[in-house]
Amino acid sequence: MGFLYEPPSIIQPVVIKNDGGGIVDTYIQQAHKYTAQGRRVEIRGSCRSACILALAVPNVCVSPAAQVKAHMAYEEWTGKPRPDVTEKMLRELPVHIRQRFDGKIRVNYSPEATLDYEDLRELNIPDCDKRRPVAIDNKKPNVNKQPER
Repeated sequence: MGFLYEPPSIIQPVVIKNDGGGIVDTYIQQAHKYTAQGRRVEIRGSCRSACILALAVPNVCVSPAAQVKAHMAYEEWTGKPRPDVTEKMLRELPVHIRQRFDGKIRVNYSPEATLDYEDLRELNIPDCDKRRPVAIDNKKPNVNKQPER
């Protein structure tokens, strides 16, 4: 399952377990679509290359198995590095995430451009499995109160 796999219902999350990336423009378009839909994107495994654009979706979360790895974009047929496409990809990310990758992306994957669960949580990306606590009203009900009309 990967970022480009779109479940049939928009109430179903997109679950990333192993996505090796692909064409940057395709991933940008999909990130924009998921953002417009308000769709949840769950990174639950390996998300590499253009898949880092999952981090551009506001409703993204991570699990302890999440790992995001970036490398410089390149031309598919020649292998020639494309710093301009890499920059285009990075501009889609929230500023604080872009800054984390700043100056660390190389032609090949590197530890400096790899984010694991702890790194992603430090960037304020929520845990997919931890629910926000629900506020509980501990006040006793007023049995003498008349119902409102």
